[in-house]
Amino acid sequence: THIACRYCSARTRLSKMGLLRKIKQLPLFAMVFTYVFLASALIISTLCVLLVVIWPVSKNLYRRISSWLVYTVFAQFAWVTIEWAGMKLHAFGEKEAYDHLGRESCLVILNHRGELDWLAGFTIAARYNFMHTMRALAKRSVLYVPGFGQLLWVLEFPFLSRNFAKDEVMIKRASEEYKEYPFPIQICIFCEGTRFTEAKYERGVQYAKEKGLKELKHHLIPRTKGFAIIAQYCKLNAHFPALYDLEFAYPRGVKQPNVLDILMGKQVDMYVHLKRFPMDELPATQEELNTYCYKLFEQKDEAYEHYLQNGKFPGPAQPFAFPATTLWFLRLIMFGWGLLLLTPPLYLLVTLPWAILAVVIPTISGVCLLMMLGFVWFSHVDVKAKTR
Repeated sequence: THIACRYCSARTRLSKMGLLRKIKQLPLFAMVFTYVFLASALIISTLCVLLVVIWPVSKNLYRRISSWLVYTVFAQFAWVTIEWAGMKLHAFGEKEAYDHLGRESCLVILNHRGELDWLAGFTIAARYNFMHTMRALAKRSVLYVPGFGQLLWVLEFPFLSRNFAKDEVMIKRASEEYKEYPFPIQICIFCEGTRFTEAKYERGVQYAKEKGLKELKHHLIPRTKGFAIIAQYCKLNAHFPALYDLEFAYPRGVKQPNVLDILMGKQVDMYVHLKRFPMDELPATQEELNTYCYKLFEQKDEAYEHYLQNGKFPGPAQPFAFPATTLWFLRLIMFGWGLLLLTPPLYLLVTLPWAILAVVIPTISGVCLLMMLGFVWFSHVDVKAKTR
């Protein structure tokens, strides 16, 4: 009887979990999350623009305030990824690298394998408490995403146009700005410049043959010139003691997940490999740094091949659990924004006459649906890029 009760209890729990998964997959929730993301991003970006009057008085005070304000938007992405979708990150690498991550200024080199790389990056940044100090080299097209692009502009992200002459100016200008920061920052760069696709990979193979380079099996040819500029700056700046190599991988043998999967609460597994290199080990000249970058991607290729062969990255597995205080902070932010932004429309639903609601509800639903589709489309869109 006792065994039968336990069996029934387990079946009940599984049934409830299955029901919860089905509820999460309702388009309504994806639409609501997108609305809250974009509305809060527009509010915070507007607030940061209004607070720019602080800039002439104290740049660093403005940077501190704006960084934490923007954090309240980024934290929503982290919460939806961690708790709503239940993303599981399987971490590999030396413990020393994870112990230092987020506690020092550094340059972080990432591969760009799929749509969820940036969400996984936010998750890692939230876990190691540097989401508010993280900076990155971004595509110029991101600047025109309503709300989100303006947040990155507030954080002084350099927006690159894939024109090296212009991009060099932008990177050097950002590097000069970063020297003034009163807190450690983590500069993230996707050296491949765009997400991996087979078509781009084939172009990269052809380029490697033409230039006499070793062919990469699992990565695009890195854009080494941009790396060399910012790495040289970091090497000359004593406040940047390390370079981190962060490698992402998705589960083998299954369809690669996307942003819509996250919004609809589907659990996703990702694999992460982290290595730390003292900045003193990097060469000094830009030409040597170009070569160093390519060699680094050869090592990344070997690590990814190891993952494909063994189902895990080289090096010891590391625990990846969120501190309770961090999780509750993320929950508080998500609940606060939800309460602020969902209360007015819910109030209207209760108080407006049915005749008006018959027009308002389809209109609001249509707007939210378009916002969601636009958000998902932008994360999925395949941006064409030169090989180098």
